[in-house]
Amino acid sequence: MEKRLVRFLIGMLILIFILSSVSAAKTMIKIKTLQFHEVEVAVSDGTISDFSLIQRFKGQADKYGDINFTLDSQKSKINLYLYLKRNNEKVFDDKLMDIENNGKTINITFIPEGYEAIPTPTFEELKLNETNSSLENASEIIVGQENLTQKIEEQNTKTIFGFTGAVIKNVFSKKVIYVIIGVFMLLIVLFVTIRIVRNRGANDINREIKIRKLSDVNSDTQNRIENRMGLIEEAEKKIKEAQNEINKIKNEEKIKEIRKRMENEERELKRLSSGGQQ
Repeated sequence: MEKRLVRFLIGMLILIFILSSVSAAKTMIKIKTLQFHEVEVAVSDGTISDFSLIQRFKGQADKYGDINFTLDSQKSKINLYLYLKRNNEKVFDDKLMDIENNGKTINITFIPEGYEAIPTPTFEELKLNETNSSLENASEIIVGQENLTQKIEEQNTKTIFGFTGAVIKNVFSKKVIYVIIGVFMLLIVLFVTIRIVRNRGANDINREIKIRKLSDVNSDTQNRIENRMGLIEEAEKKIKEAQNEINKIKNEEKIKEIRKRMENEERELKRLSSGGQQ
């Protein structure tokens, strides 16, 4: 029974891990804003009317005003509350409600009125523009390419680590931890209950065996007592019979003695009678 409980526990943990990993929705949030400004995003549950925070992001936009976040949530709809700051002072804020969270990328332009977005050049555009520059800027072109390549690699690394971290975070989120704790507690209760029932059954069996043994002992004792009483009665009976035999023997001796005495007296009587006549 204990081996079955261990196997069941391992199976439940594997199932929880698989379901948590598969069911997690990961959404990339790409924001175009002012360069080198601080961006703060609060993500809330869009399926309910009350504010319920899911995740909060903070970061600084690059020189093109780009900043990306990876959202890890299973909610079908989300609300976004955006704050733009410069030197910890709020510059602009906005909110986007009832956004579908289906794992697709969410592109947001978050720029106050009167400002224009800085276009983000592609790698090919940068390469073409820098190739057309003078040879004096060759070193700058190489540096720019290296920086851009590094930026792409860093972005890919962030995405990979963000995805991995999101999976780990989702697996070990509060709800999953509560489920695991609940499963552990249920298994512990089942295990303890089974052990208690087992012990009670064993105690009842032992008690029944003891009762049976005691009854057997009492029965044997009673039989021995009855046998002894029978032997005693039989012995007493034999003693009485022997006593009667002894009494009879004594009586016969007395009778013989009396008869002998009577015969002697008769003889004496006859003798006396015959002597008197002479």
